[in-house]
Amino acid sequence: MATYVTLANRVLEALNEVTLATNGSNFTSSRGIQSAVKSFINKSIHDIYNAELQWSFLHSDGTQATTARTAEYSLPSNFRHVDYDTFILKPTQMVSTNEFSADSNWTHSSGSISGGLLVLTSGSSSQQTITTFIANRTYRATLRMTGTGTLTLKVGTSSGGTQILSESFTVSNAGEGKLHTTTFDSTASTLYVTLAGSSATVNVDYITINENIVPERLTYITYEDFQRNRRTIDLSNNPENYGTPKFVYPTQDGKFGLSPIPDRGNYTIAFEYWTTHTDLSAYDDSPDLTARYQDVVVSRAKYYAYILRGNQIMSELCNREYLEGLTRMRVELINRDEKMRYI
Repeated sequence: MATYVTLANRVLEALNEVTLATNGSNFTSSRGIQSAVKSFINKSIHDIYNAELQWSFLHSDGTQATTARTAEYSLPSNFRHVDYDTFILKPTQMVSTNEFSADSNWTHSSGSISGGLLVLTSGSSSQQTITTFIANRTYRATLRMTGTGTLTLKVGTSSGGTQILSESFTVSNAGEGKLHTTTFDSTASTLYVTLAGSSATVNVDYITINENIVPERLTYITYEDFQRNRRTIDLSNNPENYGTPKFVYPTQDGKFGLSPIPDRGNYTIAFEYWTTHTDLSAYDDSPDLTARYQDVVVSRAKYYAYILRGNQIMSELCNREYLEGLTRMRVELINRDEKMRYI
């Protein structure tokens, strides 16, 4: 991955100018054309990023937990464009550290976390206390096991308890592993989830617990549609109008809204968006731009440098290189619908 100083030096070399030290020793004390080229690098990156809204290297996934009786939510602070066709409502994940990258939320009795796996042997167990269940709701637990042996999933109202669930699962193919799922009905907001080893050594790859509802795609409506057709209903302050959101709309102050207004807070909204960027600053900073396209940055920066020097012929040549590179990036990095779709 090319760094800030590497990109600047490529431009300086093309101009037959003195380059900057690759270790950054004189990067902050640059002068004259060196400082101008540093500025041109950032300006060129701006041009590339602003040429499209949906560059793949700026793509990100966002989530937002709902709050009961709250309609509007802030978008990520670094968003530049949101794809409202990707909004999905799904049940909230109840288990913290469910992929076992750390054990900060688990209490172990001989069980342990190693290499991203929960390792359980006969007689060992690991437990997590979850305080956000809703009584009288059905939840689905899904876990993936590797190794060879049996473990028991316990859900209770007391530590290590089985008042709600006690179910054993077995895996026999150590290499392939096995996925298990089961459901249970909660009776309280605080429940104790225990994974107990019963025989041999079993590794748990992950465990998820969420309300047993099917994720749903939210329908995008414009703010004008919301004003005309939904706002009076949502603002009626009638509890009967709260419910599971079906629509998503952009607000006029950079947020997104849900309609109907959520009746509870155990939904999660998942969506895709594209981020803004931060100017390169330190000598070893690297742009978000995919490495094989960084020559486009250099071409654009050389264009600005030759404009500064009044070299019209070279500036036009570098601008042509930049535009050809930009076209190549659009073809390779941005998905386009190849035919009309019927919805």
